[in-house]
Amino acid sequence: MPRRPLLLRAALALALLAAGCATTAPPSDAEAPPGAEAPGAQAASEPGASAPGAPAAPSAQADSAPKASAPGPAAGASAPVAPAPKPKPWRAEYRAGSSQALLDGVLVYLDRPAKGDWRAKTARPLSPDRRWTVAPLLEARTNALVRGRKVRVCLDAGHGGADSGALSPDRRTKEKEMTLDVVRRLRDLLRRDGAFEILLSRPDDASQPTLEERPAKARRWRADLFVSVHFNANPGSAARGLETYVFPARGMESTSYTGRRPSRDAGLSWNGNASDAGNVQLGFCIHRRLLAATRLPDRGLRRARWIVLREATVPAVLVECGFLTSAKDLAYLRTEAGRAALARGLYEGICDFAFGTMAPGLPARTPETASAPPPASATDPATPLRRPPTVDFVRDETLRGPRTDLPSPPDDPATRGAREAALRAAGLAP
Repeated sequence: MPRRPLLLRAALALALLAAGCATTAPPSDAEAPPGAEAPGAQAASEPGASAPGAPAAPSAQADSAPKASAPGPAAGASAPVAPAPKPKPWRAEYRAGSSQALLDGVLVYLDRPAKGDWRAKTARPLSPDRRWTVAPLLEARTNALVRGRKVRVCLDAGHGGADSGALSPDRRTKEKEMTLDVVRRLRDLLRRDGAFEILLSRPDDASQPTLEERPAKARRWRADLFVSVHFNANPGSAARGLETYVFPARGMESTSYTGRRPSRDAGLSWNGNASDAGNVQLGFCIHRRLLAATRLPDRGLRRARWIVLREATVPAVLVECGFLTSAKDLAYLRTEAGRAALARGLYEGICDFAFGTMAPGLPARTPETASAPPPASATDPATPLRRPPTVDFVRDETLRGPRTDLPSPPDDPATRGAREAALRAAGLAP
């Protein structure tokens, strides 16, 4: 019997010793090498390592938080995505008593002179300019043009065959050859993009379709856009730069019209009036991108009743890509880089209109970054329409003094008659 108390004491001591080992904390992190984790922390981080409801060990809580010393993002974390560029506010400038306006820095000819408010020192456009020129640009819808298919573009190289078009002073450079060269370059850019189908109204120099046949081809092919490429000429050598023409909306005159009474054509409705808003949007998109790509002088977005524009039933534009009678323009246009820049500007403008990116400040689409049509979500009609912000009419300094930043009207009386005669001879009279 005297051994029983000793055995009980020994058993109690072993139990206390076992309990003490189970509750002893692991060695502190200060004793471990830098970056090493305690075994207890690894066990606690595994599922089922601790009893349900039991608090985690201090070392486990520390390891569950991100370490301040760990460089770079955590494993599996995605890199931050750059935000999409936001369109800048439109800037509109009008000059009281003038038909010239600047929209986003681009010269646009109005149908009627802007009206000035002398007390408020502002100017504003009149109707129908507010409806058919300003509103389609400042309140442009930025959805894509078509949905679920490629955009069909008809490219028209001006003149051709026996019709050489404009000639350089030395007669070595012909408009028909220059237009076909630029159109082929533009076709290649659109093909590389992958989101377009292209039809050439004149695929080679042997063909010479009439002015009426060119938009008719686009209509039979069910094109979405019609772009006619030309080069300009003037009896004088001083005129130079880019001009872009769209068909006048109903009730509007051609830019070159100088009569005091409304012309008979202004009150008629033509095929070209089926796309009054789309015409000015396409023309503005192309003209703005051409100016940025070539740095040629800006002679403005204008309106004219050319036959190819009059008979078009889709948004249509006629571009005069510089003057063959200007020594400066001709030296630029004769270079490969110059004609490539023209094609690039035309391509970027077509993309702005086709994919709804005509808002200020948005980057240009390039064939290198665009290899497929836009996703269906971007062309879904149910997608909310994003509109660039509309600005109020800005103050016009001409009400207090002369301005020099707006160019003067380029058609002076001395050369207007000769130019109109040349246009009538070419079948392009307004």
